[in-house]
Amino acid sequence: MPSIFSLLSTLSLLVSIFAVLSLSSTSKSDDSLTYIWPLPSESTSGDDTLFVDPDLSLSFDGRSGIVIDGFRRYKSLIFNYAQKVSRISPLRRLVFDISVLEVIVDSDSEDLQLGVDERYTLQIGKRDARSIVGVAKIEANTVYGALRGLETFSQLCVFDYESEAVQIVKAPWYIRDEPRFVYRGLLVDSSRHYLPIDVIKQIIDSMSYAKFNVLHWHIIDEESFPLEVPSYPYLWKGAYSRWERYTVEDANEIVNFAKKRGIHVMAEIDIPGHAESWGAGYPDLWPSPSCREPLDVAKNFTFDVVSGILTDLRKIFPFELFHLGGDEVHTDCWSSTPHISQWLRDHNLTPKDAYKYFVLRAQELAISKGWTPVNWEETFNSFAPNLSPRTVVHNWLGPGVCPKAVAKGFRCIFSNQGVWYLDHLDVPWDSVYNAEPLEGINDVSGQKLVLGGEVCMWGETADTSDVQQTIWPRAAAAAERLWSRREAISGGNVNETALPRYKIFWLDFVKFVDGCLGGGGSGCEGLAGRSQRAVSGGAIAFGSGHVLPVLVICALFTETKGAASPCEKSDPRYSLGIYVMRSRQNSQVKITQTIERHYRVISKLELKVPERLLRFPDVHINIFSGVDINYDQQVKTGKLCSSSYSGMAERGVCVKLLIDRQNNKVLFAEGGKDFVDFLFGIFSLPLGTLVALLSKEAMAGCLGNLYSSIATLGDDYFHSKLQKDSLLKPRSSVVWTLPLLQIAEEAPAASNSTAKKLYTCSQRHSNIFESVNNYVSDSKGTACPHCCRPMSSEIACVRSKAESQVEPSSCGYVKGLVTYMIMDDLVVKSMSSISTFTLLNKFKVKDVASLQEQEVQLGLHEGLALIKASLESKDILTKVFLKKKIPMNLK
Repeated sequence: MPSIFSLLSTLSLLVSIFAVLSLSSTSKSDDSLTYIWPLPSESTSGDDTLFVDPDLSLSFDGRSGIVIDGFRRYKSLIFNYAQKVSRISPLRRLVFDISVLEVIVDSDSEDLQLGVDERYTLQIGKRDARSIVGVAKIEANTVYGALRGLETFSQLCVFDYESEAVQIVKAPWYIRDEPRFVYRGLLVDSSRHYLPIDVIKQIIDSMSYAKFNVLHWHIIDEESFPLEVPSYPYLWKGAYSRWERYTVEDANEIVNFAKKRGIHVMAEIDIPGHAESWGAGYPDLWPSPSCREPLDVAKNFTFDVVSGILTDLRKIFPFELFHLGGDEVHTDCWSSTPHISQWLRDHNLTPKDAYKYFVLRAQELAISKGWTPVNWEETFNSFAPNLSPRTVVHNWLGPGVCPKAVAKGFRCIFSNQGVWYLDHLDVPWDSVYNAEPLEGINDVSGQKLVLGGEVCMWGETADTSDVQQTIWPRAAAAAERLWSRREAISGGNVNETALPRYKIFWLDFVKFVDGCLGGGGSGCEGLAGRSQRAVSGGAIAFGSGHVLPVLVICALFTETKGAASPCEKSDPRYSLGIYVMRSRQNSQVKITQTIERHYRVISKLELKVPERLLRFPDVHINIFSGVDINYDQQVKTGKLCSSSYSGMAERGVCVKLLIDRQNNKVLFAEGGKDFVDFLFGIFSLPLGTLVALLSKEAMAGCLGNLYSSIATLGDDYFHSKLQKDSLLKPRSSVVWTLPLLQIAEEAPAASNSTAKKLYTCSQRHSNIFESVNNYVSDSKGTACPHCCRPMSSEIACVRSKAESQVEPSSCGYVKGLVTYMIMDDLVVKSMSSISTFTLLNKFKVKDVASLQEQEVQLGLHEGLALIKASLESKDILTKVFLKKKIPMNLK
């Protein structure tokens, strides 16, 4: 059965396929062409057809894991479709010509540096009188040359529908190949739209198919700062959310994944101009709160942060090149900010001079960490004589920059936006193909200074749903320009010499729906004859503010079939909101039916989803906890109860304070259900250490009083006893997709058996249709079958009816029929006039005229301050709302 994900992805992938096919609908296959992309330096071929054994084995005397892993990876690609067919009908009895692939590498070194030797030779021959087996041999000086040879070998392996076997046609083959440029790059932008790790890995995989060798990771920009920097841990407060971040371990994982494919990762921090997001964690980096970029050039703190970032990133990114940005620096903010303007006068600098000062100082810091600085071309255009001679100039604004840069002795990377910016959707493939990095550079010494080029996939208009479809197939046109000899690909009509090969290469990337792969789909026959490679992550993008259907499902595990579920609309700890992508109605219905087969659906509703939530990492379905499903939403219909905490944080809660003006003290607050629900809801937050402290008599602050208030407040004030017990004996939150802290486990029920603890993976695996998130273990630390990480997130286990009687509950915790009195030390009581007079006597208020009533809004900021103060003090409301002297005109 085809997965829901593959059905969804097919739509946009087929659009790309048919677009490629339409480029030359009348072109015929030319047997004289070499159907390898990019075109190898030298090749000869014959007229034989060889059959490749599906049990193909590797003969390799070396010890490099990169070669061994590479062989396994390419073998899986080569026989991907053949294995599917063999499950339907057994393979015919064939005599296979190629059963062993021999790989000979001169050095087992896996050191990956700029200019590493990627040369290889590939020989493929048939069996003859002198040999009972065919020959398939790759020879290279390095493991990375061997990887490029494996890629070429895989492209020569073609699935044949008649024999239902993998063939190599036009054998024997002899190929000698090497790259034209040492730098063949692709830029991805995870600042404008967050890209999950899996998507970045998919991009890296696809890069290896076209023999790209540099991933330029534009991690940070003014929109977001998603990367963890241990030296300055608040920097990633600039991320879109706490779920759209990369830890140090994440970044290391990407670098190691890329290395196994012979791909460098060049990181970039674009300074000083594209750095507004830095100030979310450290506001002192902004010139002022109202003028937030470029970074403050006048403070040494700014350069301390830059140095700290470079120090931390040097431990992650071993590649010798590091991109410092330096483009689009508008210095008006420096001129208009008083302290920077004064600094400029004190140092006799103009804003342009300050721009130069910043870039040069950042270069010095990078060089001191062992990096070679790369800067966008504006730095060269503005102050070339002052740049470090080690600078690599990155062209982007237009043609003619690399000739000027190499004439002054600088190295250069070509990325002319007119042809190699992939977000420019109006640029046709042949313009990308014909763009020449050495245009205007005629002397050999100057040509050697051009490292190569890079196509750029900027993220303003592309996200997870369509980034791969925007990169490919046009990036492949640049890949051949950067790998193949100029004279071999620059002559003749590209529609005849390149386009037929280009089409076949792109079809190799595409994974069709199972029906098409089975050969039964209409129109599939004309696309047959090549191994099918997958470009994952396909989907039809939707725009900002779209109304999407939402299913709210129960997220609890049980060991007892038929156990009653405590999941209700009002219990957000145990619910997940699933945003179902709005596509073709039948696909949407299939998704809904699939979810309903596997999960208990609590609610069905429709919400208008803002752009911020559309940035979340899942491709087709975005999963959030029940607490966050209403984030940024105006839920007025009552279809879904929001948690008290998130509702308070977004809408604000009105609270009346009675203030003793003479002593500048809050006597008590008069609050409704919203405020009390928020206070009591603190105990449902996943704060394990907080709940643990409540059991100790020596606890600081007033949370002990709040806990006692819940215990002593009569059951009649709560919707149900279950609601009250859920606060006094909180259960563990289920953490599938959000990195929330765990709350403490309730005490085991008084019985002969101890409640069993279950654990699941803390990683956010999004494919619920393949039951990725359903892996559960009763042994903490068991390896997750999906990602091999330890399963250590404790989850709640639903007990059977015999063990626990589950009662229904409603939104929030307390009823809204009465007004509540909240003391300055958070003691909560029901409100009455007798209580008020009693309190006035208790506080020894002699002059009622000194009392003032003030309405305040309790929002997210005040709510967090209240929680913090409750751990430190016994005059909470006073500290939160009366930090300054009370104005005399309060009413």
